[in-house]
Amino acid sequence: MALDAKKLPPVVLAAAPLLFVREWVVVGLLIFGGCCTNVYTLEVLVKSAPQSGNLITFAQFLLVALEGLISNLEFGRGGAADSGRPVWPVRLRKRVIPMSRWLGMVVLFLVVSILNNYALGFSISMPVHIIFRSGSLLVSMLLSWGLFKKSFSHSQIFGVVLVTIGIVLATLRTSSSGPSTTPDAPASVWLTGILVLTLALVLACFLGQMQQHTYTQYGQQWREGLFYTHALALPAFLLFAGDLRRQIQDYNASPLVSVGDMIAPWLPGVLSRSLWRLLGGDALRQVFVPQMWIYLTWNVLTQYVCISGVHKLSSMATAVTLNLASFAAHAVLTVRKFVSLILSVMLFNNTFTTQNWIGAAAVFIGTLVYSLSKSPPPTASAQQQGAEPARSPAHGSAHKLKRD
Repeated sequence: MALDAKKLPPVVLAAAPLLFVREWVVVGLLIFGGCCTNVYTLEVLVKSAPQSGNLITFAQFLLVALEGLISNLEFGRGGAADSGRPVWPVRLRKRVIPMSRWLGMVVLFLVVSILNNYALGFSISMPVHIIFRSGSLLVSMLLSWGLFKKSFSHSQIFGVVLVTIGIVLATLRTSSSGPSTTPDAPASVWLTGILVLTLALVLACFLGQMQQHTYTQYGQQWREGLFYTHALALPAFLLFAGDLRRQIQDYNASPLVSVGDMIAPWLPGVLSRSLWRLLGGDALRQVFVPQMWIYLTWNVLTQYVCISGVHKLSSMATAVTLNLASFAAHAVLTVRKFVSLILSVMLFNNTFTTQNWIGAAAVFIGTLVYSLSKSPPPTASAQQQGAEPARSPAHGSAHKLKRD
């Protein structure tokens, strides 16, 4: 039964705006803190070991799968089984979405994740990586128009055209100035990286459409989706066992650093020096670990924080029918990308000219224009197909935004 706002106590009504603001503050901290730090650690890993994309992807998938396993477990027998089959004291929750649906999405999700990390090994700088992946708007629009007969407003088309122009400007300028990650690499290597990113972009949009149809039919089962898309993909990494073994050896050969010395700079304002010593901080200074493993750990943890923030933002935007909430969600993600871009340029001295900045500005402004635009009423053919795409911050797929 729906609640009548007029019958709620004044204290509850007065606290509602504060709770709303608090939710947005928490989401902002998760996204800006988690996603931006994740981009930083990813760039450190790629610059030190450009070919370690498979190991990074495997570590990220493993953590999310383990966390999802915990949240999807049920404890207790819960009564006798009517079918006569044994009821285990610890078991997975009953799936809402059939396994056949997950298998198709798992293949696409795994391929997209591997390709996105793999592309960084082809002299693709992180700023170009961030800008280029914003081109999902164009691919999604073409797929929705061509396959599902969806129509778009003039302002939406203008926003996507602006995004496309920005990507072309930024990418062509990077091509003419040479790759920034490995300046001695031939242009063919950089072009291969662009082709890999393009393939990942197209497949990610197909994945978004598949997820949108699944969630429309079975509901927003995002926690179930997060678990199965990562857990079912883990056996596929056996195909890259040799590559993973070489990457592990490279990580083990990285310089040894003190765990305590790497943690200590983050402690001021969080723990006092005396409490740090009481918790064994001085002992951690005597523990040495290969540097690359510490950065990989940070990358995986911040990846999880970033995913949590994106999913929370997606649920907040889709739960509110106001256009302002949806626009605010798009704005948060767009500003986050821009902050990540600035940090990459400043901290890693990536080449970024005036033309690059103009292209980046066009991408972000075009994204906001598209987000603020209203969709026209669906055509008769689109209604028959029931394929009206959702206008969520994730464009139908929250997980594909996790490193955008």
